[in-house]
Amino acid sequence: MHAGWWRTAVNSAKAKLHVHVRKACEADREAVFDFCRHTWSWGDYIPHVWDRWLREENGKVFVATLDGLPVGIQHITIDKPGEAWLSGARTAPNYRRMGVATAITMKCLEYAKSRGVRVARLVIEYDNLAALAAVQKMGFKPVAEFLEMTLERVLGGYGGGGASCWASPSHLDSVWLYLQSSEVYRRAAGLYTVLYH
Repeated sequence: MHAGWWRTAVNSAKAKLHVHVRKACEADREAVFDFCRHTWSWGDYIPHVWDRWLREENGKVFVATLDGLPVGIQHITIDKPGEAWLSGARTAPNYRRMGVATAITMKCLEYAKSRGVRVARLVIEYDNLAALAAVQKMGFKPVAEFLEMTLERVLGGYGGGGASCWASPSHLDSVWLYLQSSEVYRRAAGLYTVLYH
């Protein structure tokens, strides 16, 4: 997987198509799960995080509806003062390219701005051309790219075997110092990913 982080300043703007966007509720579950069912060949992670997302104190899930039917969702969290993270953007296949994702994203950014957020971030896979075009139109700019990769299997506990080993808590300061001064950290704009976040 090859993807990139994007960010934008949080400003007010109008979406292209007027759709009703509101806070998601439990009653949206089945409709949302239905249009998320085939996001990837294996399904989607939305059903696994839905309940937790609805209860979050530092986040919201917004749903877009047309004629009362949920046709899109997006999740936003305020991860630290001044910064928001957008995730889980989904639009029902029959409603794509109609401004649904833009309307939801703009609602998320409006919510973020009301909470004092100055920067919003998200990640998009490099080959999702529709999403890339949409976020660029909303003012998001690419800041870094990352590649998913698998390293050699680390055997045993601390000290392991082979060329790699698990770091122990006593290594934390030296590992963090190395990461912060590395070329990878600089090229990744000081960002790192944990499960696409």
